[in-house]
Amino acid sequence: TAANAKLSEQQAATTRELQRANEVKAVMSEMLQSVSPEVAELADTSLMMNILTAAERRLETDELTDPLIRAELHLIIGNAYMNIGRLERAARHLPLAAQTRADELGRDHPETLIARTKAAALLFEQERWAGLTSRSSFPSKR
Repeated sequence: TAANAKLSEQQAATTRELQRANEVKAVMSEMLQSVSPEVAELADTSLMMNILTAAERRLETDELTDPLIRAELHLIIGNAYMNIGRLERAARHLPLAAQTRADELGRDHPETLIARTKAAALLFEQERWAGLTSRSSFPSKR
């Protein structure tokens, strides 16, 4: 019938739109997280810092109400900060992503475990950096 055809067409359009949104998310996530610590050490990271600061400001508004979207953004931002060696800024995001995912999805959900692993990696890096700076006369830049 015509109603079924229209419904099928709407479902197909919705599926295409979801696929596009997921692809855009994947590209943006990869782009923001692609800078490795080794590359960041040799590069000017001021543009990345500006982008991340703008994203942080957006998270501070009430515009994004879905907790899982907020958790995803915290995870992306936290990872990007960790990759450029801004551990103190990453610490604002990664634990929050892990906690929000645990609250929303459960402690043992795969997405929660990913966020918890990233938060644990941050703690490891903070401890490692603290150990290095305590044994060195070099000033900390993180």
